[in-house]
Amino acid sequence: MKNFVPREYYSRFYEQSCINSDTILYESRDGSTISDSPLALFLSLANNKDYTNFQHVWVVMDKLSSLNLINVPESLKSKILFVERNSKEYVDYMLTAKYLITNSTFQSWFSKKKEQVYINTWHGTPLKAMGFDIENQLGNTQNVLRNLLMTDYFLSPNPHTTKIFAGSGYKMRGIYKGEIIESGYPRIDLTKETSSDDAKNLLKELGIELDSNLPVVVYMPTWRGNDTQNPSDSIAQVIAELKYLRKEFLGKYNIILKVHPYLYKKAKNYKELSGALIDDAMDANLVLAATDILITDFSSVFFDYLVTDKPIIFYAWDQDIYSEDRGMYLDMAELPAPILKTVIEIADYLSDIDQLSQDYLGKYLRAKEKYVPYDDGNVSERIVDYIFKKEKSSQLVVKKIDSEKEKLLFYPGNLDNNGITQSFINLTNALDYQKYDVTVFTNTPKSHFFHNYQKLNKNIRLIFRTGSPNFSEKEQMLHDKINKSGHITSLPEVAFKREAHRLFSGLSFDKAIDFSGYSFYWSKFVAFSDSRVKMIFQHNDLYAEMTKEIDGKFPHKKLTGVFELYHYFDKVISVSKALMTINSHKLSKYIEAEQLDYLPNLIFLGNDFVSEKKRGSSF
Repeated sequence: MKNFVPREYYSRFYEQSCINSDTILYESRDGSTISDSPLALFLSLANNKDYTNFQHVWVVMDKLSSLNLINVPESLKSKILFVERNSKEYVDYMLTAKYLITNSTFQSWFSKKKEQVYINTWHGTPLKAMGFDIENQLGNTQNVLRNLLMTDYFLSPNPHTTKIFAGSGYKMRGIYKGEIIESGYPRIDLTKETSSDDAKNLLKELGIELDSNLPVVVYMPTWRGNDTQNPSDSIAQVIAELKYLRKEFLGKYNIILKVHPYLYKKAKNYKELSGALIDDAMDANLVLAATDILITDFSSVFFDYLVTDKPIIFYAWDQDIYSEDRGMYLDMAELPAPILKTVIEIADYLSDIDQLSQDYLGKYLRAKEKYVPYDDGNVSERIVDYIFKKEKSSQLVVKKIDSEKEKLLFYPGNLDNNGITQSFINLTNALDYQKYDVTVFTNTPKSHFFHNYQKLNKNIRLIFRTGSPNFSEKEQMLHDKINKSGHITSLPEVAFKREAHRLFSGLSFDKAIDFSGYSFYWSKFVAFSDSRVKMIFQHNDLYAEMTKEIDGKFPHKKLTGVFELYHYFDKVISVSKALMTINSHKLSKYIEAEQLDYLPNLIFLGNDFVSEKKRGSSF
């Protein structure tokens, strides 16, 4: 029996399926748990009589898991329909649900339809560097940025988060068509509105050993490294430290542990953590409701905990290494609690925490004002009423960060070490960024060409191709045949428009420019982008390039396919007037006279750029 391929099924029924306006699909942490801000929004909707028409579909990994509903009140459990991630049923709902809510990203094959409403809640105020701010990790932005730019609503808890996502972190400013709702985090409602006793009872149900008469100290370390699929860990160290603290404060504190989801699968296998390790399925903000003292390191969970006014301890034994490896947005001097380097220091601080924590009261209050200014326990209700009723509270700020600049989309090739790459680097450093918003579309960077990416002007926004094309099985066969032959006979135009819509997050551009002009594979995506004007460059005598033999091979023989695509472009631009004459003559059967133009390459000389002058030669 043939394996089910979600992407292929999704592509096959993409244009045919109709939207169900009464369906909301929720996905938290890729279906691992029913938790976080999607849970908080669900609770607000499901408890409100004004929204009884909605069907609530929750994505899970296993429908039969007894842990699926542990964070959901008994009265609301019957209102949830489960679908297993990557099942046929799941894809059907991805195709038809009117509202889609996640706290992370949907998979690379998801491509929001115009009629759908995509709400991204994200999952924490940024403390560690993210996206483009992580040096040497450019490719990690690919599916995140693609998702963010698709959203209709992006939820931001504070101005700091808005600044990072709109600015250097993900460069949404200037092109994002949706709305950033700055009104607090729905998930923090769970911390504020859940009683400590209820949260502690849930911990006990999950096997945590608690003395009800003692305060609860929770250690929540983050994960180390840059790769979420392969985090660094130090479980042995955590076990030793936890054992020491529990022995030191026996009869004084309950000391328990909640590790980052990326580490939980490893940690749960250690019997030494039995009775102390909180199940990953329990929502972190419900854990905070039971917490009297929080110990953390570089986890952004501390921002959420500020609403409790309870003590925090930062345990950062590897602060220097971690800061250098990942980078931080906050000055450590701003943190609203001490930064301790050893478990002995933690023990000393815990012994006199009521008195010692007073030294940080001023910083605590300033951090609270800066990072949780909206979190009054009513965030979910405000956001639900705005999105579903367009009722706007004074505690809800809507930010639109699109611009009136002309929007350019470039494909520059793979930025190999060649003349076209150097010319494109020069171009990005000469463009007027007061006039243009520039997006550069390319492949995930290869390490040996990474230096070329770093030379691009910092004002540009990189979009990397991610995932496999959204083609049905039949369309994929046609695509493979076309690529092999180098001719566009039977080109599946609907498929390429669908794929361009996926790659470019459904965005529209004023001009799309294939600056390379050499790749039959990549030219098609520029040709079928949603752009008012489409251009393709010619950097050489391309007929001579196509027929050039090197060591018995013809490396550019598929340029015929590029030539056949010319009729999808408005302009075919040579880099000199002489070259335009040559290509117009040799490729006359592919190019109409009105398509022809030329724009000289830029040459960098010292502190300035020069080119052959041509009146009107601008994008």
